[in-house]
Amino acid sequence: MFRALLLDARIFYRYPKLLIVTAFLRIYHFFVVSDSFSRRVGRLYGLSAKAALEIGTPFHVLDRVYAYLGDSDDDMPFVDLGCGYGNLLWYVALTRRSVVMGVEKNPVVADVVHRCMLRMTSFEAFSHVRARFNIVVGDVCDMPLCRGVYWLAWTGFSDAERGAVVDSLKRLPVGAVVVTTTYPVVGDFVSLQHRFRDSFFWGIGTVYVYEVVGFSTG
Repeated sequence: MFRALLLDARIFYRYPKLLIVTAFLRIYHFFVVSDSFSRRVGRLYGLSAKAALEIGTPFHVLDRVYAYLGDSDDDMPFVDLGCGYGNLLWYVALTRRSVVMGVEKNPVVADVVHRCMLRMTSFEAFSHVRARFNIVVGDVCDMPLCRGVYWLAWTGFSDAERGAVVDSLKRLPVGAVVVTTTYPVVGDFVSLQHRFRDSFFWGIGTVYVYEVVGFSTG
């Protein structure tokens, strides 16, 4: 955990606005999000109430993914499937030109992300982000999919849900990128391009970067 925090500190040095947003989100959650709400989210993900507010992938992990992808994928939409509190959406919105979309099944969590975005983008320094920041309440299995970078941390997904999501990803067009943590994607519609291990808040984890090579059926 301490190594993850140290590596994220380097990201904050490079992107000071990201540090401001992160501090705002922490304060917002502390004062606005009730203990009962965090307990409900904790039960949803099988975590304690305190850990429920710590859900998220360290910024440096996604930074490393984009360093591998390079500038060629800088304009591709970034889609966080199961976005939680939207940490990674802010990273991409502030460091890339991409449109960002968070997909969250829990409408209460999605509403928190949306309200935080509206409050943060009311400041002029962050207003340019609003037009590219989208939150969708729903299930990836039911939504149209386009060429983009899809992030899946798998937190809170059961084995059955993971299988359903992977089946849905088979609808992705050629050239889309799928990034997962902990669990690899099994199927001949993707080609593993890159794999690395890094520090997460809960320990060391594996990150898989795939390119979709199958043909879209939808």
